Amino acid sequence: MALSAGSAITESLELYADKHGDPTSAIYARFYATHPEAEELFGGDTLIPRRMMAGILGILIDLADGTLDPAHSAAWVVDHIAYEVTRPMIETMFSVIVDAVRTGLAEQWTPQMEADWIGVLDAWASVVHRQLDA
Repeated sequence: MALSAGSAITESLELYADKHGDPTSAIYARFYATHPEAEELFGGDTLIPRRMMAGILGILIDLADGTLDPAHSAAWVVDHIAYEVTRPMIETMFSVIVDAVRTGLAEQWTPQMEADWIGVLDAWASVVHRQLDA
């Protein structure tokens, strides 16, 4: 399932990196503000959140450019449920990622980026929700 959104999503992440560096800290700061209990799941480790964010962003980029079918991304959800990550945490993470990038880009954020991020997140949400409801 090619979503053809890869360029706008990749562009937004590249612009963010050029302007601010790695988005991981900004994303997790927003995430922990909403779910402080999630920080305890990492046990103070800083490497695991970075690895996890690289994985999430990689999945989102692959979904956007069509190299990954959303149906083949279900393992991510299963793994996180096994680590006691809750449904609200999973659902919040998606919005936090796009919010952090959108905020970081400010005036560089485009309507195409918004539309493409929404499209990719909606496509992945269907898979995520099927796994969470199983």
